[in-house]
Amino acid sequence: MLVSMVVAQFSPRDIIIRPISLDSDADMEQLNALESACDEKLYGFPSTTTVKERRAILAPSSYYENHRWVAEVRGQILGIVLVSLPLKENLDGLNFFLAVHPEAEGRGLEEALTRHALAEAIKPSGRTHITYYGFLMQNDSK
Repeated sequence: MLVSMVVAQFSPRDIIIRPISLDSDADMEQLNALESACDEKLYGFPSTTTVKERRAILAPSSYYENHRWVAEVRGQILGIVLVSLPLKENLDGLNFFLAVHPEAEGRGLEEALTRHALAEAIKPSGRTHITYYGFLMQNDSK
């Protein structure tokens, strides 16, 4: 299904937040498409990442405790949130990454992903320093 068709038809009630399946080629392909769309909007050209590369990027690490979720609407991944808790240094901090497909910005995905990450990983960690990374661009027409 085309992203634009899903985006045109969804409301916040349609959003499902679920863990990323590292074993799923479909998840990896959709995450690559999400990153490519965000890169195209931000930099003017899409990125190219293979399924194998995406899986390696998201693989478990001995340095971080990683929490990864996607926002899905009718089987289409439209957003991602990652929370990484350092295990060896900077133990009072965490890294927070959030990206939403440019065509779906401002439709509730950002809030749903952030609330989920807060409840499931950030608050329980007790960490007080958050470093944010992400693809959320200001669009004055929205």
